[in-house]
Amino acid sequence: MRRSRWPLAIVAGLLVIGLGAAFSLKSGRVENVLVPPAAESRPTGTPWSLSATERAFYDSVAPPMRGAAAESERLAQLGESHSRNVLELQTRSNRLTSDLAAIDAVLKVTPVPDRFADAAGLYRQAATALTATMSEARKAFEAFDFAALARAVEGFRAGAGFMREAVSSLDAAAGRATPVPDATR
Repeated sequence: MRRSRWPLAIVAGLLVIGLGAAFSLKSGRVENVLVPPAAESRPTGTPWSLSATERAFYDSVAPPMRGAAAESERLAQLGESHSRNVLELQTRSNRLTSDLAAIDAVLKVTPVPDRFADAAGLYRQAATALTATMSEARKAFEAFDFAALARAVEGFRAGAGFMREAVSSLDAAAGRATPVPDATR
């Protein structure tokens, strides 16, 4: 009696699909489809004439700062709505951590131009508040401590506010206006 090869083919096919999904998740493509990035504000207006150093600083700090502002705002909204969507919470937390690390890397090796000193100070306040809040929120979530999660929402709100102020200060110093992001996304 001859055995059918269909079960083996099905298992092999599922294995290939599973490996493909794992590689896609690692690259972030599937993650961006499942949890799209938060809506970022875009600057308007024409920038003042910036020196090459100021322009390089602005171009390397502004995009991750906008991303951090948007993701921290979305994390605060998720906390307020008592979301238990672990995938979205973790994905947004990872994006925020990545944006903060990108800004910190620039600040570590590049002196802050005088024009952007206020924005850098506001960023440091925001980063400190958000990093501490993310740590507290993770611990509270793992312990099912919902009172601590409620306090973490306040921390995300404060950190998001500082980050929005940092973006506005950065754009104002560059001669641009920062509009409020579209909250419907």
